Amino acid sequence: MHQVNASCKDIELADDENFVKIKVDSLDGAAGESLCEAVFDVIEQVGQPRYIALYLNRHYDFLSEEIRCSVLINTLKELWFCEDIFLRDQIMERIKQYLKEESDTLLIDGFIDFRLKEFRQFWRNKVDENIGKCFARSEYDEFIDLLRAYVNLRPATVGLVHILQREGEYLMLDEAGKAIDVKELFEEDDVRTVEDEVFSALLAIAPTRIIFHKSGKTNAIFLKLVQSVFESRVHVVE
Repeated sequence: MHQVNASCKDIELADDENFVKIKVDSLDGAAGESLCEAVFDVIEQVGQPRYIALYLNRHYDFLSEEIRCSVLINTLKELWFCEDIFLRDQIMERIKQYLKEESDTLLIDGFIDFRLKEFRQFWRNKVDENIGKCFARSEYDEFIDLLRAYVNLRPATVGLVHILQREGEYLMLDEAGKAIDVKELFEEDDVRTVEDEVFSALLAIAPTRIIFHKSGKTNAIFLKLVQSVFESRVHVVE
């Protein structure tokens, strides 16, 4: 609020224990625009996080505080930093309309509850989406842990494997430079991708060392999967 006062001399501020009192001659022009922007900032930076935190505490109280805090932060990041999400102009217009037509007093929580109903629903939907992502990440982490344990228990049948990529295909070479025929290890499967074949082969032979020759066409998600499961066995070269 004090930044508004510094940038627009038409606005006067006076603080008391519970309210910020603002005097402005007109809601039209620069002073009115600055006032609406200030109220919007309070809604976005104080009212919105508080509303989302309350929603999490009421509807997801079975989750740990750590998970709820993580979901809160991720939700606010999406709402604050994605251009088409928060619909700033629409909320600014509602603030201006309320101050012009309804009252010279605006209670932030009440304004959110009664004037931003569809926005509140949008915020709740974003929270629910991030809860789903959180569970998906948890399940993925459990899956990676199982694969990691499986690899660590298997005896290595090959000491070193080179993985190279040529024109959309992967080549697997042993330490002598001899090609490892991935297709011989499994039955044909039209659904299986080339990454699936290579990864399945790595699980089957459990090499003690993997040198992954990275190129501009390397699938980053696939490389991360290999690194997550085989950990220190993987060495990436460019």
